[in-house]
Amino acid sequence: MTEMNELVILAFPLRGEWLSPNTPGTKIPSHGTNRSGTRYAYDFIQVDWDRGDYPAYRVSFIQYLLFGVKLENYYCWGQDVYAPGNGIVVAAEDGYEERSKTNLFSDMSNAYKNAHHFNIEKDNIQSVAGNYIIIKFGDGIYAALCHLQTGFI
Repeated sequence: MTEMNELVILAFPLRGEWLSPNTPGTKIPSHGTNRSGTRYAYDFIQVDWDRGDYPAYRVSFIQYLLFGVKLENYYCWGQDVYAPGNGIVVAAEDGYEERSKTNLFSDMSNAYKNAHHFNIEKDNIQSVAGNYIIIKFGDGIYAALCHLQTGFI
């Protein structure tokens, strides 16, 4: 068992270059708050900085705004996610079907809805977390890897 004052070293669970558009510093809709255990939450998207437009997907930013981007067009689609350290899996949920695509309006609508109307006691956590795995590293030390692609198990 890990004591609360013992140092736990974790590794970054992704390989390659990634961007974090939502960090604990932005606090929207939940990142950086104590709501639903998201005080240290980060979202990551894989990037290709050599590409023009927005470096996270294979289509133009205008297409994202007007028509959306299919998930398969994001560079991170199909990439492996690694355990950040030695621990015990305490929960895992797979089979939650992702949206077919994202766009600015649906992304902002979901963020607003989750920030202002989500109730953890009655709403489905998978509607926010998607497919996820929670790993315990010691007493009171957990990591949740969320928004995973369907079929990760």
